[in-house]
Amino acid sequence: MVMPGNVVLEAAPFVAVLVGDAADTHCHGCFRPMEDVVGDSGGEGGGGITCGRCNLPRYCSPACVDSDARTHTRECAAMAAAPEQVRRSNMVRMLARLLLKLADKSGGEKEAGEEVPRGRGGKSRRTFWDLMSHESEFSSSERLFKTITGLHWTMTNFLGPSVVGSLDAFVGVYGRLMINSFEVSGDQRQVAKAWGLYLAASVIDHSW
Repeated sequence: MVMPGNVVLEAAPFVAVLVGDAADTHCHGCFRPMEDVVGDSGGEGGGGITCGRCNLPRYCSPACVDSDARTHTRECAAMAAAPEQVRRSNMVRMLARLLLKLADKSGGEKEAGEEVPRGRGGKSRRTFWDLMSHESEFSSSERLFKTITGLHWTMTNFLGPSVVGSLDAFVGVYGRLMINSFEVSGDQRQVAKAWGLYLAASVIDHSW
């Protein structure tokens, strides 16, 4: 029996972003409140470290800058050139991180996976493409498909067609993100501080 407070799964996100006000008040590397960690972990001048090019992510320490470097390097130029309304959108930032990671051929990111629990103590390897997408449901809903078409246009203008791909392919990526992602709470009030896609945690909602 699983008791309240027991840890049932630990996993790092495949992609994640801070949401809402947390994007300004929390470290983009460790996701902890800046006020709790700046000054104790090597931040600059008590205000943390901000990207000098796009001026968006803030970090509490050089270590967190380094931990997020590969992810932010992919998105930085697009973020710097984007209108404020676009680059501040939780959806745009999350999709950008996901699409750029899938398009990165340098480290096998497209096929990157992780070991997930299965059955009686067993494990299996799970990749992004193993996630359920519910593509037919998204495509058959006029309202949802209109929203997805608009997002595809926005992301294509933001990142370019070579990264975003066709509308059909985008529906599959969007579906996998929306069906399998989680809000990440930072306190007992269950206020969402981040949005993450976890390959292992997706098995909690789906038989596999």
